[in-house]
Amino acid sequence: MNKKIRIIPLRKELLEENGIFNTVKVLRKWKYTGVYPQIFLKFGGRIHIDLEEWDKIIEEAKRERDERVAMFNELRGLWILIKNKLLTAKRILYC
Repeated sequence: MNKKIRIIPLRKELLEENGIFNTVKVLRKWKYTGVYPQIFLKFGGRIHIDLEEWDKIIEEAKRERDERVAMFNELRGLWILIKNKLLTAKRILYC
């Protein structure tokens, strides 16, 4: 079974049509500085973006964000609990 590779050249209108809102300049910089090398393909003298790899990077970024938010919420809950216990202890000491 042949898997069809979804690729697009670095052109503003094609990037925007596919939900990539980084500028062509930024993406070229990423290519030549080695940021996310798995998304870039170069052939025919042009740089192309592999949309499958782009989607994987976006999904990974969302997963990492969700993990950070969950950790933050957990820490915030612990902080509120500690703060309330300290306030209660302070009331007991000063009453």
